[in-house]
Amino acid sequence: MLDVARLRVFREVAARGSFTAAANALHYSQPAVSHHVARLEEELGVQLLVRQPRGLSVTPAGEQVLRHADAVLDRLDDAERELGNLAAAATATVRLAAFPSAATTLVPELVAALARRYPEITLDVVQADPDESLPALRDGVHDIALTYDYPMMDREPEPELEYELLFEDHLLVAMPAGHPRAEEPSTDLAALADEPWVTPNPCLCRDALEASCELRGFKPDVVAQTNDYLAMQGLVALGVGVALIPRLALSAGVRDGVVLRPLEDPPLVRTTSIVRRSNGHQPLAAEPLRGILRDIVPTLGASGLRLRRAEPV
Repeated sequence: MLDVARLRVFREVAARGSFTAAANALHYSQPAVSHHVARLEEELGVQLLVRQPRGLSVTPAGEQVLRHADAVLDRLDDAERELGNLAAAATATVRLAAFPSAATTLVPELVAALARRYPEITLDVVQADPDESLPALRDGVHDIALTYDYPMMDREPEPELEYELLFEDHLLVAMPAGHPRAEEPSTDLAALADEPWVTPNPCLCRDALEASCELRGFKPDVVAQTNDYLAMQGLVALGVGVALIPRLALSAGVRDGVVLRPLEDPPLVRTTSIVRRSNGHQPLAAEPLRGILRDIVPTLGASGLRLRRAEPV
């Protein structure tokens, strides 16, 4: 088996054309460098170097050995760097911003998986909706963000940020048990035009709901507002009104007395993405964190409410 140290010495001598120059670069003695090259020639059974008036030159056999040595040593250097990156990642702190329903569903699973796989990674989590988290991410306050958007709203992405679609989330109609439409397999949003509505407070989710209703020719009659989806379920269960709730929020649990039905085409879709800065420092630990988030998505939700991870295009 070839000695890696001797290959490194030979490569250095070939590059510098001198035993003495290679010895100085490697912090070896000149006899030690000569010895390594001589032993390598002995092991291979070929002459690698010849002395010339202006220094050493590499033989044709030496050129072949050098070509293979470059490939082997470069791969070893890459492996050392990757292992060093993993070691650095294991002691890193990642600052994560997550919108509230992700913070109560995805993030606990993420923390548990990190504790099992990378116990020395520290996760610093704050709750923030996209309008707050994305500018802060761009400014370096966060390292990574979990955000949502509604494709129907056709908002321009931040040019300094890189978005990775994690999953698409079709909102479901939540209605009280005993509602006239509770026995139907799906419902048309227009059929709920005269219903009282429980909605989020003014925000992107509220804007998307109102835009979707407007496409069906009505404005929702809002009788209660809350950004807490568990509270929203409670209001629905008590007959206060109907609501549209993302599957992600429902993965935390569905209350008794609430019936869920899909919307007939076109659905209202909310996307969830992992976002990071396109340029600038990225903590090494962010990559395993992103991988864990991809793994978590299919595990969330009760039967029939499973989320589906977005597949790479």
